[in-house]
Amino acid sequence: MNTNKIVIISGGKGGVGKSTVSLGVIDALLTRGERVTLVESDSTNPDAAKVLNGAPNAEICTAAMDDESGFIEAANVIENVDGYIVINTAARGLAPLIDYWSIIRDVADATSREIIVLFPINRQRDSLELLRRQIDGSQGAPVYAVVNTFFGSPEKFALFNGSKVKSDCSAVIVWPELNDRIADRLTNERIRLADAAAHFTIAERSAIRRYRSDVGAALNGII
Repeated sequence: MNTNKIVIISGGKGGVGKSTVSLGVIDALLTRGERVTLVESDSTNPDAAKVLNGAPNAEICTAAMDDESGFIEAANVIENVDGYIVINTAARGLAPLIDYWSIIRDVADATSREIIVLFPINRQRDSLELLRRQIDGSQGAPVYAVVNTFFGSPEKFALFNGSKVKSDCSAVIVWPELNDRIADRLTNERIRLADAAAHFTIAERSAIRRYRSDVGAALNGII
């Protein structure tokens, strides 16, 4: 497995769980001893960067990937670091990601990295339409639909399950749900999953351990 992948968390809209997926991916990578650089492109609400700040073996770069200059800035980071790159895109980030895809592709090729896209979706039709745009614009790079079970169990994603876009994805990742109360505290207090022991009760820590294990299982073989 290529241990220097560029993992792009896309989505094309707010509220589908991009930051949650980004932090889960990074936590899974750090847990197994990988070095990770987060490229946080959401300058308006950089949740992932704020939570990750200070994590061992993790670096943070902010790059407003809204235009060519922002993509060049991000590519310069990728060129000069080792390990995994996780790019957390902004809600507005799908169109520029497709427009300037060649910049990320070229630096990936030059640094012998594989690009993969994780695309969280909810149950609404526009999520599927945006996913289709991502697949068509990714020039053959693997695109994984991430079914965020915060919005319901996988069988409730009826539109997606009956769509052609599902069969055109590289695979489907079922993202586990974390208890709302715990998730809210993690977000509001900017607590890393790995630091839960100092902040939560025994029962809550148990739920977090189960969630982290389920995330690792969901990503097995992909990252």
